[in-house]
Parts: sequence; structure tokens; C-alpha cells
Amino acid sequence: MKDKKFRKYIRLARKVQSLAENYRHLSDQELQMQTIHFRQQLEQGKKLESLLPQAYAVVVEADRRVLGMEPYFVQILGAIALFYGNVAEMKTGEGKTLTATMPMYLHGLGGKGNFLITSNTYLALRDIEETGKVYRFLGLSVAVGVPEHEDEGEEIDKEVVYAADIVYTTHSALGFDYLFDNLAVSPDEQYVTHFNYVLIDEIDAILLDMAQTPLIISGAPKVQSNFFTLSDWFVKSLIEGKDFMRSENKRHAWFTEAGIKKAEDYLGVETILSEKWKNLYRHLVIALRANYLLHLNKDYVVEDNEILLLDEANGRKLIGTKLQAGLHQAIEAKEGVEITTESRSMGSITYQNLFRKFKILSGMTGTAKTDADEFRETYDIDVIEIPTNKPIRRKDHQDLVYVTNQSKIMASLEAVRNALTQERPVLIETGSVSMSTLYSLILLKHRIPHNLLNATTATKESWIISEAGKKGAVTVATSMAGRGTDIKLEQDARENGGLLVVGTERMTSDRIDNQLRGRSGRQGDPGDSIFYVSMEDKIVVESAPKWAADERKLLTELEELSNDLTP
Repeated sequence: MKDKKFRKYIRLARKVQSLAENYRHLSDQELQMQTIHFRQQLEQGKKLESLLPQAYAVVVEADRRVLGMEPYFVQILGAIALFYGNVAEMKTGEGKTLTATMPMYLHGLGGKGNFLITSNTYLALRDIEETGKVYRFLGLSVAVGVPEHEDEGEEIDKEVVYAADIVYTTHSALGFDYLFDNLAVSPDEQYVTHFNYVLIDEIDAILLDMAQTPLIISGAPKVQSNFFTLSDWFVKSLIEGKDFMRSENKRHAWFTEAGIKKAEDYLGVETILSEKWKNLYRHLVIALRANYLLHLNKDYVVEDNEILLLDEANGRKLIGTKLQAGLHQAIEAKEGVEITTESRSMGSITYQNLFRKFKILSGMTGTAKTDADEFRETYDIDVIEIPTNKPIRRKDHQDLVYVTNQSKIMASLEAVRNALTQERPVLIETGSVSMSTLYSLILLKHRIPHNLLNATTATKESWIISEAGKKGAVTVATSMAGRGTDIKLEQDARENGGLLVVGTERMTSDRIDNQLRGRSGRQGDPGDSIFYVSMEDKIVVESAPKWAADERKLLTELEELSNDLTP
């Protein structure tokens, strides 16, 4: 079935390329008139699909004139797959932003209700700045659904935004606007009313990794508890192994009998597990979780006296998102910031349910093949692999495995030094903000200049990425550098072997690792990728069987003994 689809798409792509030559001879005004002509045909009952070859050819020529970039054959092929509601797997650097102009224009001819979803505000603003010129040149209305200066309290005009033919926005912005619409008292205050076509960039991250993440609109507050600070004081006095235990994978924590007795003595209560003290005990449990399972600069950051959660998949700050059931307030107590008010949910929807509302669902990503079955079973959409414009020259090396984090980091540092002697650019991936900061300090200690990209430096993201492809450039980043970013090599860097990607640990998903590898080797560029892993990595500690932990302990002792005996 997929082969039949693919052959059809190839035939259409060839037809588009052939027609594009005809439009090259038109004046700007004549090219712009095609939009009016297409819309007249739709009003007369013609199907959108029948306009695809001509409409795509018009966009190909408009891209060439307005942006100075003419879509390659494989980009046209990917754009056709997207029009028909598929996931187009396109490798990094293959020009997904330009590819999107074709299906967005064609669906935009039908009026409002067409969205391009990006994974963060920066990308929505960047893409609309680039491609918005094409849509406006061709006479379509286009808007962006996120404020340009969100940190300054700027708001968007929702009436104007959602009336546009094409809207560039983020998954969270669209979701919250939809929830607010449902709370509106009159239809005049509802703006997200049309769900025609959606194209999701990095679709696997949003529809698989975050599928069940609930967006929640909070309303009237509950009575604020005064137990958060008290509970935090108590759990900070506990001794692990005596008063509480943590599971081997560090995902669960619980009080021991001694810990429960200690709580009763500390708080001056009897039988704390009884119904009478149910609420107090609940606060102790969430304080235990906040202090011993959730970590600063890994799960969250503190910024301007506020707790901001971090996205586990890409390390970005989750603005406006809070943990439920008092856990967010427990973290606030832990970090000594102002404790916000617990509130109750007035509306909620998951990303999975939000995007199922669209008549046609499509998306792009560089890493969808491994999850093709899940896309088919969950969303009834196929993954179509789009060939690269040029053969991939990047070399993906076997993982190098070490016993301890220290030995792993020092070995990876040697690889960075070797790359610098060749004047190659290097991208170093870390699994958390704290690890990226630590690696940055190690580089500073060894007098290696570099840039640091993580949730705390995201405002400089575009500048950091623009520098990352220069010869001898070193960039340390969390996995936020693996999504939506395109590191372009300068000529010297290309001649010196291209970008070296160094992974300092494996992530929770092969897709995240492959996204990181994909930063190197764009458009036929040379490059290398290699992961340095250790028996102390988070994924090993949390996921490996018990024998692995015993083996790790033994090997660590042997390594320490070897170091002691080395003169």
C-alpha cells in the first residue's frame, strides 16, 4: 500500500517540477493572480486535490522569487506526502521549512483552520519570518499564534490570528487557546473554531512523547495548605536507608517504619496513617518526592523566584506548565521560593485528543521510521520515508563504554581536543542542564573556549547555533539542540571533516539520540557522531537489571584499585 502511495507521489512530484517551468515566465502579478484563479475553481466545486500540481508549481516559483530558494525534487515529494495526511520522515538539513510552504499554501486556499505547529516559540517566530513572505506574496493571510515578547506580558489578538488562512503556532499555545475558548460565555469570545489541516513539525515529539501530557486550565483556588513548608523541613532531616528508601531506578521513594515513627514524634501526632491525618501525610509524601526524586537543573530550574519545569525530551523550559496534586508547591517549598496557590482544574485536554480534531493530520520529523506502527495504530497515518537530496556521508561510530562517569567524560574530552587540532566544529550533547554546566566548567578548566546552550541560555539559541558550524567551534548543549535547529558548516569546517557530534550519554529514546546524530551530515556534508556511555548513566541505573548494578559496583571498585596502584 505504501509503495503504491509512494509511486503516486513521485509521479505528482515530476508533474509539479514540469509545471514550475511554465510559471517561471509569468510576471509577479500574473503569478499572484493564480491564487484568485484557484479560489474561483474551489468555489465552483473543484476538489482541492485536483489543484495540487498547479498550486505546488506556483509555490515552487514563489519560493524561488521571494526566498531565493527553489525546492528540490525530494522536498516536493515530501510536500505531497504531507498534503495527503502522512508523516514525512525527512533527515536533518533537508529543508523541512521550505517543504511546508507547499501543503500550507494549498490547504490555505480553502480559508481558515490551517496550522503549522512548531515545538517552541522561537521556531514559530523564525519560520513565520521566513515563509510568511511567500504566503503574503501569493495573497494569503498568515499569522503567528505566539507573542514575540512573551516575557514582557505581550498578548496576541486572537480574533485576527485565528481568522488567518494559515497560522504558525506551538502545540501548547493552540491547546491553551482551545481550552480558553471552551470557557467562553458566548460564541463571540471563541476563536479556535476551524480544524481543517495541521502540519506538525517534529511530530514524533508531540504526538508520541507528549501524547498523554494534559494541558490544564486552572481556576478558583482551593484553600491553601500551610503544610508545604513544615513537610519540607521534616523530610530534609531524613536519612536515606533508615527513614526512607528509594527504588533502584530512583523513580520511587517511600517512608520506612522508622521514618513514620520519626514523623509522628516530629509533628507531635499519633497514628499519622489514620484518616484524621490523611492530608498531613499526603504532604509528607509529596515533600519526599520533591526532595529526593526531582532535581534542580535536571527536572526544573529556578528563574526569577519561580519554578520552571524542563521538558525531558528536549531540555526546554515548559512555560505555564505546573505539576499537579501539590507537587509543584512542594518543589517551591524545597527551593525556598514563594509558594503559589494550589488550584483546581477547570478544563483539560491531551495533545493526542487535541490533534485528533483535525480533518487532516500530517507531520515532519527526521526520526519516525522506528515508530511507524504506533503512528498507524494510534492516529491512522502512515510514515513515508523521503530520500535525501544528497547521499549521507556522516559516520556513526560504535558507542564507547566506560565504568564511571569520570572516565567517560575524560575520554570524551580527549576526543574534543583531537577535533580541535583538526579545526573541526564539535557539538557535545548532555542529558541535563546540570550536566551541561558541569561539562562547561571542565572545558573552562582545560582552557577550551565554547558556547553553552541549555534552558538557561535559550534566549541566545539562534546566535549559538549560527556559530556552531564554524571551524574550531565547540558547543555544549542539552538535547534541545536536537530539535528544529540546523547547524550550517562554513567552508573551512566542511573541508576539515565536518561537525563532530559527541554524546555524553544515551537518552531514553533512540529517536532523541538519532536527532542528535542528525545535527551532523546535513545535505551531504561530512561528519561523525559517537556516544560515550558509562555504567553510571541514568538510563543504565534506572533500566538495567539487578546484575548490572552488581557488575557496576565491582568494576568501579576494580577501577579505583587500578588507579591507586598506578604510579
